[in-house]
Amino acid sequence: MRKLTVLVIVLAALWSGYWIVGKTALQRGLAQIEGRAQAGLDLSWAEAEVHGYPNRFDTTLDGVRIADSAGRWTWEAPFFQVMALSYRPHHVIAVWPETQRLIVPGQALTLTSERMRGSAVFEPETDLTLNRAQLVVEAPRVTSDLDWTVSADRALLAARPAMGQDDARIRDVALEIDALSLPPQVTALLGGADLPRRVETLSADMQITFDQPWTRHSLQGPTPQAQRIALRDASLEWGEVEITGTGDIEIRDDGRPEGELDLSAKGWRKLLDIATQAGLLPAEQARTIASAAGFFAGGSETLSLPLSFRDGRMFLGPVPLGPAPVLRVQ
Repeated sequence: MRKLTVLVIVLAALWSGYWIVGKTALQRGLAQIEGRAQAGLDLSWAEAEVHGYPNRFDTTLDGVRIADSAGRWTWEAPFFQVMALSYRPHHVIAVWPETQRLIVPGQALTLTSERMRGSAVFEPETDLTLNRAQLVVEAPRVTSDLDWTVSADRALLAARPAMGQDDARIRDVALEIDALSLPPQVTALLGGADLPRRVETLSADMQITFDQPWTRHSLQGPTPQAQRIALRDASLEWGEVEITGTGDIEIRDDGRPEGELDLSAKGWRKLLDIATQAGLLPAEQARTIASAAGFFAGGSETLSLPLSFRDGRMFLGPVPLGPAPVLRVQ
């Protein structure tokens, strides 16, 4: 019995030592990060604490502020928490407060939610390569001091290793937004379009190939950039308008996409009218598109056309739409 007691005491002392070493390492890492620019970001907080002995490392940052070094945005929150089991420190859970603030040029946004949590699992190695991650926001709501609000029932963003691939650069990525409620200003921007303010479904299922894996070094830059996007399925359901899409695109060094997406639009005539009323399409170009679309649709309300990206420009079928977007993470 005495030997067993001694063994328990020794093991408890060793575990306590491990926890103290882990806590000290966390505090040292936070001290190194605070106030320094990481990947173009300035990070600061009022207070940092590590609790959870003996089985957890629960880190709480109070009075958190993250700002883009170029002055394009600033994020503020009363606290931010990162939690991990002490025997599984490479699996972390992040908790955001119910209220946050995002300041961008010209306006301040207040972000509220009933629950906002994320999780990430890293490979147990020195580089801490990201294995999988997920962010779920229940009842998100964004309110601007310019008097507009957008909300949703739920939003989800998830990434995991690509099935059948043994390359850490390739991720399966899913995005879902349920019951997105748009402000009336959106309808006004669309020329008073006869569309509901509620977008029932917005989702995308894709495989993204990055130029490098996401690791702990990604916080210090350069940020991994997408090289290829294989869109398995994307869908938008907004009143009478339903749009789905699939296809593959490559991303050039300048961030411009090259490739083709196959789009199918139900209620395409209404969509074209909305784009014209909103001034997104000149009336003459809209008539050209309507003529071509009517030919391809064959009188149907569902139109299938390729959305092509080539030479830095974008085309819907044979009709030019203008410059292609730049798909780069700054």
